[in-house]
This record gives sequence, structure tokens and C-alpha cells, in this order.
Amino acid sequence: FEAGLDLFRKFERTKGEVDPYDDYAEMPGLLPYLKRLRKALQGLEVGGVALLPGGWGCGDFMTRQYICFVMERPASDHYRLAVFGWGPSREHHPKTATAPPKVKYRPIVIDNLTRAKALDEAWWSLLIATNLPDVNESKTSPALTYDFFLPFLAGQPLEKLREASERLPEAEDDPALDWRTPVYGRDTNNFHRCLMDALHYLLRRWGLSKLNTKLVKFCLRRSLLDMAAGDVKAVLELSSSEKTLVRMACRQLAFTGAKLAKASADSSSGNGTALINLEVLRDVRKAVVAVEEKLMQKTSTEESSTSKPPLLDLDTGNDVPHSAMPGKQPCEDLGSGLFPLYERLLREELEGKEGSALDTSMLPPVNFDLLPRRVGSLDEAIAAFKITDLLLAQLDNLS
Repeated sequence: FEAGLDLFRKFERTKGEVDPYDDYAEMPGLLPYLKRLRKALQGLEVGGVALLPGGWGCGDFMTRQYICFVMERPASDHYRLAVFGWGPSREHHPKTATAPPKVKYRPIVIDNLTRAKALDEAWWSLLIATNLPDVNESKTSPALTYDFFLPFLAGQPLEKLREASERLPEAEDDPALDWRTPVYGRDTNNFHRCLMDALHYLLRRWGLSKLNTKLVKFCLRRSLLDMAAGDVKAVLELSSSEKTLVRMACRQLAFTGAKLAKASADSSSGNGTALINLEVLRDVRKAVVAVEEKLMQKTSTEESSTSKPPLLDLDTGNDVPHSAMPGKQPCEDLGSGLFPLYERLLREELEGKEGSALDTSMLPPVNFDLLPRRVGSLDEAIAAFKITDLLLAQLDNLS
């Protein structure tokens, strides 16, 4: 990760503000990044690993979506490429629904690559350049990477590679077969999640078990909370959103620690010491309480979000509090605070324009006796659901 830091910095500088309608616009930072990428790939030794950034879109015109590549060199002429990125591109990855309630995904792994194909400068240059802003904005999407570049590198359609991976069961000695849960509730991929998935893959490739890998990530969360606590202590003011973000980190650390303690206790089964014991959980609780105390001591210049905006006196143009305006009745509405000129809006007379009423005399009656009291088989249950759907449609038409 430290070796790839400069490469990620160079890649971030390709995110220049370029007008997508300028046919002659140049991509700032593209050539320096390609030079550094070439140096990293050609300098990869046998047994080495390179962490490479990727993505599409940039600037204000298109939000950049991030993916991550892990290039390995197990032998002199043997390369292995793993692709991580479960944001908009996760539908291109192997997935399973056998572990409900969440759908889980695997990385795309292209193995047995020759040196000539893995270090093809034209392939890497086109992969990066064509995913930057263009006059045709549709080019900056995951389809270009997953439907063209990766199948070309694999020498087969990506569907075959994905289907073959989905049929393989999880194996303790192959991290490419670990099912991973993406970040749900977001349409876009956050940059740090693909790095966490790459970290999980590398730790598993280096011989760590799934439980020990989770322990490493727990320690990483603990270190990040310590750094956040130092930042909270150093500043004088914090906004409400910043406080919420720090509290979210505290909750995630506490939840991860409790979950990992239970998993490690179940796996030990009395044979040895659990990875997360009660003393570690006490330390986590102490750290969370200390951070919360620091947050309570910080002031905020933001106004309270619950306070209503002032009213506007149309005669003077001055703001007045939410009380009786001069010569008027006390205000009880909420809309005037948000729209102070609402009383002067033109109101069209709608009486007589309602239209004809819905004739309900011809609608069939709603007969709830059609629903059975109980079902005894799958066919009877499906029939009961169909009757329920019909009754709900009738009720909706009556309302």
C-alpha cells in the first residue's frame, strides 16, 4: 500500500476539470500517471504484488467511480490480475444469493496471464485514457471496462469467467472465492471500500485466515478512531455533520468488535484464547466514551436546524419572530416561515371544476370471505396470495 501511494496520487491528478464538449482538450496529469504505471508494472519482481488504481469519470461533469486492481507475479511468465469495485460495476462481478438476506460478490480474477499480455502498454493506456471525460459521456461507464478491456485480457467473454466463479464453493486457501458484502444504500462506489476489499484479498493470499483478516481490519478501524480522536481534540469547533461522522465511526468500531468477539469465541470452542476478549472490548468502550466526551465539549457555529425561519412583514420588509404580527392574529401555520409571500399568491377559484364523481355502483363488491382461514400446501398458499392481490386492487379502486 505504501509503494502504491505515489501511483494513486498521480492517478488522482488525472481528475482535471476538462470541458467534455471541447474536442481538443488535453487530459492534465495523464502522461505522468502512465509513466509511473509503466515503471510499477515493469519493476514487479517474481512473488511481488502491485496495487493499481482504476475508474471512470471525473470532474464536475461526471463523478469519478473507483475500482482497484491487484497485479501479482507468481512466476517469471505468470501474472494474475484481480479486480475490485462493487459500486455501479458490481453487477459485472460473480454474485450469490445463497447467504440471505444480502447478495454477496466476488472479485474478478484473471489468472495465467503471460508477461506480454499483462504488461501490454497499449492496453493499460487505452484503459485509463478512454475512461476519462470525453465528448461522448456514455463512454465513461463500467461497461467499457467490463465488456471490452477485461474480456480482451482474459481471452474469453466475461460471462464465462463469472459463471465459472459462481459455481465454485468457498475455499479457505483461495481468497478469490471469498464472498464479500458490498456497501448497500449507495449507487456509487466509495473509494475506500475497494481498497478494503483489496486488503482482504492480499491478507488472505499471504496465508491469513478469514478470522485473522477481520482482526487486522478491526485494528485498522481502531487506529483510524485514534486519529479521529486526535483531530477532535485539536480543533475548537465541529459542525453537526462532522460530529455525526465521528459518532458513526464509533458505532462501527463497537459493532465490529462485538461481532468479532462472538465469532472468535465460537471458533475457539474452548481450544485456546479468543482473538477478541473482554479486555479488548473494555478498551473499545473506553475509547468511544472518551471521543464522545470530547465531542460534547466542542461548540458549533451552525444554527439549530429545528428553529423556524423568521416571518417577513410585507409592510416594512423586516423579519419578525413567530408570534402575532402587528394588527394580525397569532400565526399558527408552518408554511409562512418557509414561504413568507404565500398570502399574495394568486389563488384560482376551483369550485365547479371538480369533474364528475367516480361511479362506484358498477364496481364489484369486496368479498373477504374468499380468503381461506388457513392453507395446507404451497398451491393453496399461492392461490391465497392471488385472492389477496385481487381484494387489494378492489380496495384501491374504491378509495
